[in-house]
Amino acid sequence: MNQSKNGIQEPESKPSVTIKEYVDLLDKYIPDWKYSWTNKLMLLHNEKAVWEISLVQFKYMITKTDKLIEIHEELLFWATTTHHNTLKLEKINWIWQETDTWEAKSWDYDKRAVFEWLRKTLEAFDESDKKHQPLMDWKRWDVNEILTKENLSSTIEKTFTWRSFDTDRVPFWKNPTFRTYLINWEQREFTWELQKVLSPMTYMNSEWVLINHELPGYPLLWEKEAMEALDAAVNAYDSWEWEWPSAKPLERINKVKEFAAQIVKDRENIILFLMWEIGKSREYAATEFDRTVEYILDTTDEYEALLAEDGKIKTTKWITTTVRRAPTGPTLCMGPYNYPFNETFTTLIPALLMWNTIIYKPAKFWVLFNYFLQKGFMDCFPKWAVNIIYWKWKDIISPIIKSGKIANLAFIGSDKVADDIISQHPYPHKLNSVLWLWAKNAWVVMAWCDINSTVKQALAGSLSFNWQRCTALKILFIQDEVFDEFAKEYLLQLSKLKFWFPFEKWVNLTPIPDLDHLDFLESLIADAKGKWATIINECWWKRVWSYLHPAVMIWVEKWMRIYDTEQFWPIVPMVRFGKLDEVKDYIKESKYWQQSSVFFWEDSNAWEVKELIRFLSNQVCRVNLNTQCQRSPDSLPFSGRKDSALRTLSLKDALEVFSIPMFVASDEKSQIWLNAIDDFRI
Repeated sequence: MNQSKNGIQEPESKPSVTIKEYVDLLDKYIPDWKYSWTNKLMLLHNEKAVWEISLVQFKYMITKTDKLIEIHEELLFWATTTHHNTLKLEKINWIWQETDTWEAKSWDYDKRAVFEWLRKTLEAFDESDKKHQPLMDWKRWDVNEILTKENLSSTIEKTFTWRSFDTDRVPFWKNPTFRTYLINWEQREFTWELQKVLSPMTYMNSEWVLINHELPGYPLLWEKEAMEALDAAVNAYDSWEWEWPSAKPLERINKVKEFAAQIVKDRENIILFLMWEIGKSREYAATEFDRTVEYILDTTDEYEALLAEDGKIKTTKWITTTVRRAPTGPTLCMGPYNYPFNETFTTLIPALLMWNTIIYKPAKFWVLFNYFLQKGFMDCFPKWAVNIIYWKWKDIISPIIKSGKIANLAFIGSDKVADDIISQHPYPHKLNSVLWLWAKNAWVVMAWCDINSTVKQALAGSLSFNWQRCTALKILFIQDEVFDEFAKEYLLQLSKLKFWFPFEKWVNLTPIPDLDHLDFLESLIADAKGKWATIINECWWKRVWSYLHPAVMIWVEKWMRIYDTEQFWPIVPMVRFGKLDEVKDYIKESKYWQQSSVFFWEDSNAWEVKELIRFLSNQVCRVNLNTQCQRSPDSLPFSGRKDSALRTLSLKDALEVFSIPMFVASDEKSQIWLNAIDDFRI
């Protein structure tokens, strides 16, 4: 043994032991080890098993045999270089200090030899087990590829821990104070304590602790302010004296166009808040803003086309009629935080154009940007047309719903929250609910498909804005023949994606604001791994405070939570299937259905493809062939089945869902009075 600088003895050469010797030692000291691991190849592949054997079983065995010390050293070295969070270096050091051996920090063996040894070890375990043969293939990949990726985990940690930036360059950092809210056409200032807002972006403070940047706060409103907003919306809708309920269609169209022009002036500020509040990259934030403005203008064009059809005098049998759209009443709009600007306005603008008055409550994340919208609403719309309130929905939305005065609910979020809100309405049958809820969109990769093209679509469909899209890929069904090839290519392409804070140019993966949701995701991962699922990019899958690197998971089965739970974050569950019946069973039993994608060659088995498309057409609302799930273009219907949505939205459908057909009928003698409809708001 050699003496190191710190006085700790080190081995003279790399230890070596045969598989038979190792297994004999296990049999000698832990006779039931084969049963405790259920023969699942988990000795070196599952970090839970490695952890247990390291801290519990090996502690006793280390003191009994030098040969086992040597093999244990290689095992721990492998674990520390491939597992980011399970085998902490300090705990490993403690074990070796307890047994008077060398510290883990002093190990300096050839990594390539360690991985070669791991490969041989895996090959020795139950090679006759056909089901798990592909699992061993993951360790047969080019060693150079593995060695390249093993450093990615530490790169992720250094990126989000040590790289910092100057907050003084951010124009909104010191002002304005976001104390205002909009009620009764007044930008009221809130004089009490503000709600703290933490950015998902982090920095290392003077005490070497990783913390989130604190942004300006927003008002903590309560029931009193909520009821004032409700009274304003109800009074404006019920009274014919106020400007908005009595406005003609052309006036409303012009007001909405003025509003679009007004918010364009604050484009840069709104993009900055998309970046700092929810971690959206500059490119994605700019795309969301521009698409929203385009949507607003397209909606006004669609409304003009609708007006051209409405109001025509028609005679059916002996009745002469003219039909127009009429408003339905005060509308409560509650947007999401993943696409807070775009998806909020896809309900707010159509409802507003159809004469309805609005109470708008933003999501708990991405609230501050509404400061810039308040002035636009005040300048472009008349009194009481739009009211903006903040804080928890249970504190300010519950009293509004319980009043029974809300006619329309536009909600984007989870089905559980939607049910809680609707159940509080005293007359639920009167509430026109427009709901976009969770989804579990499945991708079906057939044996006959273009792997490169499919992987590109899969990456775009799964990781656009960190998978935080209702239309994102949520579970992958891959046929046996292409499973290994597809998973390997997906992993290789994933390793090339850029991650850091959102102001980095063309960054793909960024932190998110909801730390509670990250804890939930880690519980999904722990549940799946505890039931024998495997993260194949384990060596560089990592969480650093508000950032979670995508986890690619195989051997996902129906008894795991990730199988049917909407994860809303980049956990990529891959399910191997042989016959299409397995996919059909999943889709029939799922509670969420919005869209699905099918990937195949054009010269594939035509009967199987047609049969699958026919089946999906009766289960989901959109079947995508060789392309990712998506909402666009906005002119197409967007909806969902089961617990994924209620109502259909497109440019035209959105206008119709927030209005109701109304017609005036007359006999031949009274036809002249039909034109009087133009004098009314309908």
